[in-house]
Order: sequence, then C-alpha cells, then structure tokens
Amino acid sequence: MQVAVWRREGRRCRFLSRSGRLLPPRPCDEPLALLAADAAGRFALGVPARLARERRYPVSVRAVDAAGCIGAARRVALTT
Repeated sequence: MQVAVWRREGRRCRFLSRSGRLLPPRPCDEPLALLAADAAGRFALGVPARLARERRYPVSVRAVDAAGCIGAARRVALTT
C-alpha cells in the first residue's frame, strides 16, 4: 500500500515525509509516496498533530502487490 499526503502551495505541492514533516515545495506531478503497509498487510500511517489546523490535505492511496502490479489510485481528503 502506498499513500501520499500533500498540501498545495500555489503551483507546487509540499508532501508529507516519513518523519511527519512537510517537505519543501516540489512539482505536484512528482508525488512522494509513503509505504503504509508491511509485508503482512498491516496498515498504519500516523499523521502528526503539527499539521496546520482547519486545512484540507489530499490523500492518494494505491495498492502494489508482491509482483509489482500497481492498482488504480484512490484520492480522498484529510481535513484537520
């Protein structure tokens, strides 16, 4: 399972890193995907409390199997 969380700033996006911090702005079409599930299929992605309040953060989720086949991405919004 791959997950990307970001905040749009103008024409660029700041993606959430593994440490829970927003990275410097980069092109939105180059997302930084985080591995959210381990080999046993357990899913967990902690979202830090230091994200700005009252904002919407788009979240993109897609499945990747052991053979490397990538499923279609599903996009939802995280509202803080």
